[in-house]
Amino acid sequence: MQRSSIIWIVIAIIVVIGAIVYFSGNNTGTTTPPPPATSSAPATPAPETPAPAAPTTPAPAAPEAPAAPATPPATTTP
Repeated sequence: MQRSSIIWIVIAIIVVIGAIVYFSGNNTGTTTPPPPATSSAPATPAPETPAPAAPTTPAPAAPEAPAAPATPPATTTP
């Protein structure tokens, strides 16, 4: 047998195996969920965790009152 015919036979076998693998797989574009896990322990519900508290922001500071003058204003008496 010639060397080139052996190469073509090997290529044909690879193509056939590739086609079998391709068409035997789940190539419909849909995914199936995994089967449920089996375990000997009874299923226990997950403990409830409290919702995280809303972040608290400090209250805005009260506006500062204007500073009193150091000396009282001069008043004139009649």
